[in-house]
Amino acid sequence: MLPAWCDFQLLLEQASSRLNNEGLFVFSSFGPDTMNEVTRAWALVDDYQHVHRFVDMHDLGDAMLRSGLACPVVDTEWMNFLYPDYQTLARDLRAGGFSNIHHDRRKSLTGKALFARFMENFRRCVSENGGTISFEYIYGLGFIQDRSSVKVQPPQL
Repeated sequence: MLPAWCDFQLLLEQASSRLNNEGLFVFSSFGPDTMNEVTRAWALVDDYQHVHRFVDMHDLGDAMLRSGLACPVVDTEWMNFLYPDYQTLARDLRAGGFSNIHHDRRKSLTGKALFARFMENFRRCVSENGGTISFEYIYGLGFIQDRSSVKVQPPQL
């Protein structure tokens, strides 16, 4: 699982440069709509970034081509998980090593009143989704066909 904060282009270029002929690179990542219930609930409270912005699968496919990976295949899958409450979700995220290190996150304490507003919005957003939290998974793979033909292209700005 690729972390949201990594430089995907650089990571793919590094992977491409280390693969032998016919070498395969396989990865997974979260998609941009992961935990949109949490994102929507916080958006009604403040303008800070509470959930990382994950890269879209089309952008990942383009980055794979620029890095020299041949025949990239990128697909997405949705999974919804039932959480009894926000605390259980937060505990699972922390146990998985996920935390908010986004540069636009709130750098001070949230406060009881703001958190209470978030919790009210969270319950409403989750109930609109059948009581579940959405996770968008992106799966990708690409390989090196012929090392002599690999030319890493600079990103298109």
